[in-house]
Amino acid sequence: MSRKFYIRTFGCQMNEHDSERLAGFLVADGMEATERLEDADVVIFLHREHYYLSREHPPARSARETSEDYQRRLAEWSARLDETKTQASITVAKNRNGPTGSTRLAWRAPTTWFADETEPPDAPAWVEPF
Repeated sequence: MSRKFYIRTFGCQMNEHDSERLAGFLVADGMEATERLEDADVVIFLHREHYYLSREHPPARSARETSEDYQRRLAEWSARLDETKTQASITVAKNRNGPTGSTRLAWRAPTTWFADETEPPDAPAWVEPF
């Protein structure tokens, strides 16, 4: 009996591509996809905070908030948006045959790929074997 994984995609079409790519790696590793979360041996979450931050705007200035406080809050939101532009995380939430945990990844928007955080942004998306 092969090990099973479950992937559910939320968000935009690019997220669907990420899920398909991840599924390809798992299938190549000998795993089988399942439609039922309960049957999965591995449950993985991919998260890009920037995707969600970019779709929410900071609330309008409240009557009690000073102009300086509002400008500071707006600047903090903008800085966080810039900071998360190339960041992602992957969480293994369930793994019957190994460890669970999270790690950070780099998000490459031009290629819609995830990469090792230490990899230079202009590195090729893949390298052909010699």
